[in-house]
Amino acid sequence: MPVTRSDSGVLLISCVGPGMMIPGPMSFNAGNMDHHDPGPRTPDSGPSLRLARLAMRTRFEVVIADSGDAANLRAAGEDALDEITAAELLLSAFQDGAELRQINHLAGHATVTLSPLMLQFLRRCCALVEATDGAFDPAIGALLDCWRIQADDGDHAEPSPEALATALAAGDLRRQLLLDPQERHLRFAHPNTRLDPGAVGKGWALDRAAARLRDAGIHHALVHGGTSTACALGDEPGRSGWTIAIAHPSDPTKSLALAHLRDSSLSVSAQHGRMVMIGGRTIGHIIDPRSGHPVSGTLLSAVIHPSAMVSDALSTALLVLGINGMALLATRFPDAELLVVDTDGTRHTSGSAFI
Repeated sequence: MPVTRSDSGVLLISCVGPGMMIPGPMSFNAGNMDHHDPGPRTPDSGPSLRLARLAMRTRFEVVIADSGDAANLRAAGEDALDEITAAELLLSAFQDGAELRQINHLAGHATVTLSPLMLQFLRRCCALVEATDGAFDPAIGALLDCWRIQADDGDHAEPSPEALATALAAGDLRRQLLLDPQERHLRFAHPNTRLDPGAVGKGWALDRAAARLRDAGIHHALVHGGTSTACALGDEPGRSGWTIAIAHPSDPTKSLALAHLRDSSLSVSAQHGRMVMIGGRTIGHIIDPRSGHPVSGTLLSAVIHPSAMVSDALSTALLVLGINGMALLATRFPDAELLVVDTDGTRHTSGSAFI
C-alpha cells in the first residue's frame, strides 16, 4: 500500500491507487501551521493534473482527475489555488494587510468594520463553537501565547494559575464577539482577545477552492492543505471515491486507518508535531480552550464531513473531548463520521467510512 507521511508524524495522507500517491515529505504542525517545503515534486504518471502553491505556511495541492482540455483544467486548478491565496489574505494572523491580523490589532480597543466574507466566517465559527460546547474556539490566541512564552522561557515552567486565568478571560468566542451583523461592526469584549484560525482556516480555504472547481465544471479532484485536511470531489481514476490513509500516531510507518471520501472532506488532528518539555511534562501544541491546559488522553482524532471547515473544527474539538465527545458530536453533526485513538492505542469509530 503506497503511503506518505508528514515529517512530524502528524498525519499520513495518501491516495491509494496507481499514480495517485500524494508525494512527500511534508512537515505540518497543527494549529501553528509550520511548514517545511522540500522543493520540487516529480509528477506522477497517469491522467491527473497536479498543481501546488504555498499558502497559510503550508503546501496546498490540487489533483484534477477529469479528462479534457489541459489548458482549461490547469486554469480551473489555478483558480482554485487563487481562492486559497485569497483565504490567506482574509485569515492570516501574521501577513501584513490580512483582515484577521487587523482585527486582532484593533478590535480589543475600537470598533472594526468587517468585510462581508469575514462576517460570514466569524458567524460560522460562532455556530461551531456553540455546537462543540467550546471545545473548538478560535478565540484562543491569548492562551496559545501564554504557553508559547513558557516554552521559550529558559526554565520551561508551566504558566502560573494567574497567567492562565488572565488568558482564559480573553477566550470563548461566544463571549468576546460584540457583533452588529447589520452594520458589520465588531469589537472584542476583552482587550486581550486574539483570534487564531489555525484549527479551521485551511478547511475554510479548501471549501472555497472546491466550490471554485465545481463552478468550473470539474467533477473529480482532490485538494489538500499540508496533509492535515483533504477535500475530495467525485472519484480518483479507476476507483469509486478517493481512499486516504492515516498514519498511526505511535508508529508513523504504519497506517492506522483508511478513509473513503466522495464529495466529502477529511481532517485529522494529533498531538504529534510540536512537542516541548514544560514543568517536567511533554506538552503538545493543542490546548483545551475550556481549561487552558494542553490536551491529554487522546492521541489522534479524525472527522469526515461534507464541509472541510466543519471537519477541520470537529477534528480539533474531538481531540479535546476524546471518546466522551463522540456521542455529542455524532448527535449534533449526524452527517459526520468520527475516529478517535486513545492514549492506549484503542481505536473508536462511528460510521462506515473509516476502514
